[in-house]
Amino acid sequence: MVWSRAFDRLPPSDDQSAAEEQVVRELAGTLLQPFGVIYAHQRARVLNGGMTDPRYRCLTDVIESFATFNSDQQIRGHDCLIGLIHRDPSFALGFAYLAAVDLREYQYSIGVRGGEPPPLDRGLTAARRGVELNPELARA
Repeated sequence: MVWSRAFDRLPPSDDQSAAEEQVVRELAGTLLQPFGVIYAHQRARVLNGGMTDPRYRCLTDVIESFATFNSDQQIRGHDCLIGLIHRDPSFALGFAYLAAVDLREYQYSIGVRGGEPPPLDRGLTAARRGVELNPELARA
């Protein structure tokens, strides 16, 4: 068990689906938000050595850089994603997160990389590749 919550009172309603929808909305906000319960649990597994897949470790580092706004960490995440994509050109989620890293570079001037195409151009290319590889990938 990673997390639990009791719902003591649900609003009285003849429409059970409305009550269920409220519960789902509250749970999704807590569990699935970018730095929510599920991410925190998975990050702990990576840090404790329970997750050894280099793709997962890299994605965890990239996601962590989104919370810290640390330029060096974002550059390391970018470089890690580039290396993984070169080794596995079908890594759709890697392309999606690379697009997010490029977007953050553009938006916040974090991890600025000189001598490369503009970050929005790189990001669009990466996002398109992620969607091409996996059209149902919500992140891309």
